[in-house]
Amino acid sequence: MKLKLLFFASLMAFVSYTPLMANDGNSNKSVPEEENITREEYELALSELKAKVHALKEAKKLADTPAEKKALRAKIRDVKKEAKVLKSKALSGGVYLSTGAVILIILLIILL
Repeated sequence: MKLKLLFFASLMAFVSYTPLMANDGNSNKSVPEEENITREEYELALSELKAKVHALKEAKKLADTPAEKKALRAKIRDVKKEAKVLKSKALSGGVYLSTGAVILIILLIILL
């Protein structure tokens, strides 16, 4: 019983001091929040980006010089990067648990 109490006390001390060590002193700076988009806005923006990629691919087929094709390939890559950013923005908002937190929860469940 004393071992459990000692373990739990040391664990709580470690957990309570960890945020203090992680503070870099710049806590008063405001961090801009990412804007959340609705499902309809996401689908509309994604369909626009797909149409843009399709149009750029068609233009690449009709391009005459290699320089034009290279420029169009760069534009296609940029549009695909925009789509990736859009997907990450739309899919954010979940609850994330670190590996350490999961191990800690499992240990507490087992011990208590």
